[in-house]
Amino acid sequence: MSSNTSAPTPSERESIWISALRAAAGVAAQAASSEEDVLRAVTEELRQLRLRGTVSLLLPDGQLEVRNRSLSRSVETALQRLAGLEVRGYRFDPKQIDIYRRALSTGESVFSRNREEAVRQMMPPALRLLLPQIMRLLGTHPIIVSPLILEGQLLGVINVTAPWLTANDTMIMSALADHVAIALGHVRSREKMAAALRRERLRNEVVEAVTSALDLPK
Repeated sequence: MSSNTSAPTPSERESIWISALRAAAGVAAQAASSEEDVLRAVTEELRQLRLRGTVSLLLPDGQLEVRNRSLSRSVETALQRLAGLEVRGYRFDPKQIDIYRRALSTGESVFSRNREEAVRQMMPPALRLLLPQIMRLLGTHPIIVSPLILEGQLLGVINVTAPWLTANDTMIMSALADHVAIALGHVRSREKMAAALRRERLRNEVVEAVTSALDLPK
């Protein structure tokens, strides 16, 4: 088994999680200009640590939308050819997927030894006959699903998968999710402030225009 797929030793495992938390904290602290910057940084850091992670953000209708690319280009291309599926941008109802429903109802990370059932529930019913082929592409590795919650508000969900994950990793995964939520919260706060400033500037321009128009010569 290659070094990329073999289970890490306990010390390597600890090092991976420490590095993941440090990287996530760094992402949360940096002045990312957009949500895409945050998601790109998180995805890249996880990939370097032999973790594959997907971030799905909450939509107004309660669905989740996958917002990052965690798969290799070759796997993405194979999925598209096999099932016509685009992972990035894919939307799904978390209430229809057991592990997501549990994570959202408890507000805590949830572990599953095999992610096949989650993938099956996430797929459109018409495509579920393709599940065996799809799982050969994705791998039936353990998965941890963690809600992204900031100040009591649900922002979305992050999941990570790797062959060596166990239920003991859920607490550390929750800490990582907190950092990602903080990073997204920073970006959204800046965006709200920028939008408020734009609205105020527009109001001032309107007031100045009206005042100028009414300022008739005596």
